[in-house]
Amino acid sequence: MRIIHASDLHLGRPLRGILVHPNLDEERFRHVGERALERLVDQCIEARAALLLIAGDLTDHWMRNYQLGLRLVRELLRLESTPTRVYWVRGNHDAENRVIRNLLLPSHVSEIGLCGVQTLTLPDLGVALTGTSFAKRCTEENLFASFPAPIQSLIHIGLLHTSADGLHTGDSYAPCGRRELVAKGYQYMALGHVHEPLLLSEKVPVAYSGCLQGRHFAESGARGCRLVEIDGNRVTSMTHVPLDVVRFGKIDVDVSSSGNLGQVSEQVVARCRATLSRLGDRALVARVCLKGRAGIEALLSCSAKLRSTELHGAAATTSERLSIDGFWAQPDCPNAPCLRLDDETTLKRRDF
Repeated sequence: MRIIHASDLHLGRPLRGILVHPNLDEERFRHVGERALERLVDQCIEARAALLLIAGDLTDHWMRNYQLGLRLVRELLRLESTPTRVYWVRGNHDAENRVIRNLLLPSHVSEIGLCGVQTLTLPDLGVALTGTSFAKRCTEENLFASFPAPIQSLIHIGLLHTSADGLHTGDSYAPCGRRELVAKGYQYMALGHVHEPLLLSEKVPVAYSGCLQGRHFAESGARGCRLVEIDGNRVTSMTHVPLDVVRFGKIDVDVSSSGNLGQVSEQVVARCRATLSRLGDRALVARVCLKGRAGIEALLSCSAKLRSTELHGAAATTSERLSIDGFWAQPDCPNAPCLRLDDETTLKRRDF
């Protein structure tokens, strides 16, 4: 049996401060949340998943766009004629969202635990599913404390939006301890709220799927869902499946053999092209970190305006799906701070 575990879709949240240039295909950076949702549904269909579990934060709390809500419904309707049943819980962002509250979701989509901890049994799958939704945004009590002991004759799965011990979020939403999550003894705990795909425990699987689409550099790297394989009464594999439309990341460029500004630009373009070739059709927002004394000295011998114009101009010719956030020099000393090489005041940024 296959299960897709996702969370933190945050429909309506824009990409922040994307640097634009004349060659940029801006359409690639628009509506990324909805397009990632489409990829999530595609993944459910491709995997023939029995369950899609969404661990909260379908939207942002301030989102009032009913068109986004209807897009969510339309995408979930694509699963109506498939084996995939959808179960979800509310998190801190969608707890009080009026769009989510007023949506009429399809019959194969069920919210769990709106009035407290709830356990559903799915005999045809041999699954018990326990979860609870946030009734209000500021939920600071331990919701997991009320989760029941596992039903031994079934594969018992938990679904919860929680900051756990707060080590990765610095906040305290429905807090609970890692040991507590593991000790419950469920075959799988599907968690939401932490935007990084994170495995708290492997032996007794307790996992965050991470957000579906990164929105800024604190959410760099691949983002998507978890594909969970269950055989008999145990999880046999957990695979993170990238579904992001735009990726944030860093590109390291060795310019130690570059003696002038033009040669540095050539190295930047070559490295950016190589990075993009590994990302399929994804767009990329990148910070470029240059290493190598010769190339960095060549750059520093030019004015900030000149090197900024040259580097960003060269990068803009690389691809219409590449936005360079900035250029930095990595000093030889590993503990020294990076030095900004381009002129931030000349750059144009936009939210998408």
